[in-house]
Amino acid sequence: MTSRAMTPPDDPWRGMPQPTSSQDVSARRVDAKSQWNFFWAIDYGGRRLLVFRHRPGSFAKTKLPFFKGFDVVHATLDHNEATLTFRLLDAQLKEPFIRLCVDIIDAAEQRSLEHEAITIAISRTWRWHHLLRGGSGRLGIEQQKGLLAELLTLRDLISPNVGMHQAVEAWVGPLGAAHDFRLPHASIECKATQGSSEPFVAISSEHQLDGPATGTLYLRIMELRHSDSGMEGSLTLAEMIEELASICAQIGQATQDNFLSKLEAAGVRPDGDYGDEYWCVGLVITAAVQNDFPRLVPHSLPLGVVGVRYGLAVASVRPYATDEAEIWVIPS
Repeated sequence: MTSRAMTPPDDPWRGMPQPTSSQDVSARRVDAKSQWNFFWAIDYGGRRLLVFRHRPGSFAKTKLPFFKGFDVVHATLDHNEATLTFRLLDAQLKEPFIRLCVDIIDAAEQRSLEHEAITIAISRTWRWHHLLRGGSGRLGIEQQKGLLAELLTLRDLISPNVGMHQAVEAWVGPLGAAHDFRLPHASIECKATQGSSEPFVAISSEHQLDGPATGTLYLRIMELRHSDSGMEGSLTLAEMIEELASICAQIGQATQDNFLSKLEAAGVRPDGDYGDEYWCVGLVITAAVQNDFPRLVPHSLPLGVVGVRYGLAVASVRPYATDEAEIWVIPS
């Protein structure tokens, strides 16, 4: 679906009365002709909001971005209605907040399904989160390896089984989800090895290897070695991105836009150059993370211990290796 891009308004909240009760908001529909229920709104504290009303079943639980001046909250009001609310916390940031809101609305209007509109709205917010946070325009080496492992998994494992559109939908790692890919019956966490003599993978929290609410978690470990440009099978992150973006474009604008938004949410900025580091894929191990798999998870830690980071030796994962075909076997 296509629509004309929205012109950023000067102040879409102008003239709205401030609510007299903390339970109320003043709201005005963004566009009466829109397929989605977006509202400009003001809350009891005078904060400016963009509210997306939707059916509760369209929202998949995920981490929502919070950054200086803005935040995002989700609330289920009843069995029939929920809201995704983007809030301006610092009035001095009104202009960039309006641009963020317009970007969200325009992207959502390109979606024909409500859950896809919600996903792209959150994805766009993560992109702005990264851009406004600042920092280098280029990912570090380990970040590049990690992203390349995710993209290779998307291309070589997820897409052949569910199609590229659904593969991009399932790629939720850039949106702050606990695992890189979330499927209806399984989740997949991708890792690139670090070290050489005793390779390991870095686990960023006690939640990363905790199982999903439904299905099995799989850990996919990929050995990525530096290589020369002329070596057979070598590739750069830039080449991988270009290949996937081209495939997504052939499927449709919505798929391409979703892919590029998630790339930006992952930290790939337009000024980043990733054509100078060549990589060659080595050993790939996929393991089912369950039962006595070596890991630290919230319920295994002493009370009060949080924010755990640790290394997991690749050798300790090998006994749990499984055939990747197992991922696609849906339990009866």
